[in-house]
Amino acid sequence: MRWPLCRPRTVRARIVALALAPALALTVLWSFAMVSVTGELRALIRLQGVYEDYGTPVDTAIGQIQIERRLSAAYLGGPRTTAPAAALLAQQRRTDRAVDAMRRAMASGDRDRLTARQRRALDAMVTATGKLEALRRDVLERRIVWDRAVTEYSALVEPGFAVQSALTALQAGQLAREAQILVELVRVREFVSREDALVAGARAADTLTPAQYALLTATIEDRRVFERTYAPDLPADSRALYEKFREGGPHRALEHAEDALLAAGADGADEAVGADT
Repeated sequence: MRWPLCRPRTVRARIVALALAPALALTVLWSFAMVSVTGELRALIRLQGVYEDYGTPVDTAIGQIQIERRLSAAYLGGPRTTAPAAALLAQQRRTDRAVDAMRRAMASGDRDRLTARQRRALDAMVTATGKLEALRRDVLERRIVWDRAVTEYSALVEPGFAVQSALTALQAGQLAREAQILVELVRVREFVSREDALVAGARAADTLTPAQYALLTATIEDRRVFERTYAPDLPADSRALYEKFREGGPHRALEHAEDALLAAGADGADEAVGADT
């Protein structure tokens, strides 16, 4: 019986063939892995450039709007005889500079690098900040109550999360999941900022209505839910850093203040935490 032409004719050749098959398979797998890793690296480099050009100006604008929200709540919660606070007016100017820088970045950047979803998210953020001047007029002329102002400012911030999600979106895989987790955890920071604004308004007003207190407690619960939901899914190294932070003084102080607010009820919430907390 003769061997077919495609099969090794000697024992040595057969051994070499048997050893070569796994090696070839590993080579193919390694090549596939390298292509995948290279593709992910290219995606990350592209993502970094896009986020620096568009995401960072949005983040900066959001941070300034958050500060203005708190000062507006404190101004509106105070006596009607109080003149517009210098701190509030100065912050409005800082907010304007950040918003103008964001708009310039979006107008001058290479939008061809962006997906349709990313362009829509950025345009929605620009549209939202276009409502800032009307809201400020309502604040300075006291045509709006302080808790409503907090809600209106929060609506200006909200499109920023769609920007973050769109700009950090990858096609698939673990990196995409991790990016989304981080975006959701950024909301925790926003909930803390909202809490701060609500407490500032309550302290200035010396009282909370049941509806205002319900808004505050809902914000506290939202913060805690988001933290409990997404922090456990952080990558191992990031989760270790988070746990270290969670056991530290600032996070413990935050939870202690929240517990005090939840226990105080509407009548005592304005005095439940210190002014510098």
